[in-house]
Amino acid sequence: MTDLVAAWDAALCPDPLPDDSIGVACMPYIGGSSAFRVWTGTELARVAHMPKLPIWVPTPGVDNARQAGKACLARLRALGIPATTAAGGKQWVLADLETGTEPDPSWLTVFVKPIFAAGYEIPRYGSPLGSQIFKYSAGTAGFLVADYDGVAKLYPHPRVIGKQFATEVKVPGGTVDLDVLAPSVLSHLWV
Repeated sequence: MTDLVAAWDAALCPDPLPDDSIGVACMPYIGGSSAFRVWTGTELARVAHMPKLPIWVPTPGVDNARQAGKACLARLRALGIPATTAAGGKQWVLADLETGTEPDPSWLTVFVKPIFAAGYEIPRYGSPLGSQIFKYSAGTAGFLVADYDGVAKLYPHPRVIGKQFATEVKVPGGTVDLDVLAPSVLSHLWV
């Protein structure tokens, strides 16, 4: 994991936060029709100092793609997440695509339009097994793959920028999923 960035995501933001060995970046859930739970303002404030990759969880093939894209953009703006990061990159918002009809590339094409037009970028998230994540376009951001093999390395596929490699890991303050990210991802995270 030497060249990779340790990160975590969780339905409930742990309190206290995990130490840096668990992750120097986090992925808060900000909304979407299939989001199990959206993080509260208090939880987001707890991680204000950390680089963050916000997660939107739509239901492809079920949600109206145009309205879902507009809702995601409205939430980004309501949270004050700018389209350009402090590092000068495009801000990314992760689209979890394991929650509806898969694959649904035409749905995604419509969903991303307002978000891209506002200057944001979207990596795609899903499993290489049950999901059909690689049937979606990688876009300019690439894929974050859920592959629970317990190994902190990127999944061997073109355009993979991160991997969720362990789920429901107990840490002081809660339970998290463990992720690794390519170092280049940091310039696209909200701080």
